[in-house]
Amino acid sequence: MIDKINWKYVLGFYGLAIVLAFPFNSFLTSDIHHRLTAGTIFYKSVFLPAGLVTLVVGLLALRFDKSIIKEITFLGQHKSKNIIISLVPLVVFTISGLQNDNNINPNLFGFLISLTFLIYALTEEIFWRGYLINAFRPLGRFKNYLLLGMLWWLWHIPFNFDNGFISFFLLIVGGSFLIGKFAEATKSFLTTAGIHSIMNIGSNTNWTKTFVIDLTIIFVAMFIIDKTWKNETNDTEKHYS
Repeated sequence: MIDKINWKYVLGFYGLAIVLAFPFNSFLTSDIHHRLTAGTIFYKSVFLPAGLVTLVVGLLALRFDKSIIKEITFLGQHKSKNIIISLVPLVVFTISGLQNDNNINPNLFGFLISLTFLIYALTEEIFWRGYLINAFRPLGRFKNYLLLGMLWWLWHIPFNFDNGFISFFLLIVGGSFLIGKFAEATKSFLTTAGIHSIMNIGSNTNWTKTFVIDLTIIFVAMFIIDKTWKNETNDTEKHYS
């Protein structure tokens, strides 16, 4: 069993992700993005192309770094369950609807924005939870989640010091622990993309009372699905053992 971190690959791929995503995370491409997306739901999301960077780098890292044990995979051990869990935010926000400035029906907008951010989150998660969380397994869970959270936070530089610098730090690093625990529970980075998408939606939506209720429903539903499905699987295994 390989129990060492291949820092050459980890730092190399992370550095590549930092450099290639910098133009998008630093808003250097905001003018061209706004011209291309004027009047669409993508207008405010200048960062979206950065997901293509983590997608490509993540695929390369998983392809070339043979030192990692891929405990967290795309669909995990229970494929149907994990697909359903990942779609919970999309279902809830589609039914409840999300208010918007594009004059789009709230239910349709809820569906479109949830689908967009789920796909975007997946392009990020293939690197953060598909590759790095597996690469950092020898560190133990706490150091793994903390280091991954710090690297995830730094990837977003430059930071806007006038717009919630500390709150963004807490969101990303704290989110790393939440997502890490969920990745360990489901063994899937598709499910973590579902949670990641909620973070993106929350940062691009007004926090109304309805939205907070939706968030509560989403997390409770995800928890119940994971625990109930797991218990049913365990009961079946005990029955046939």
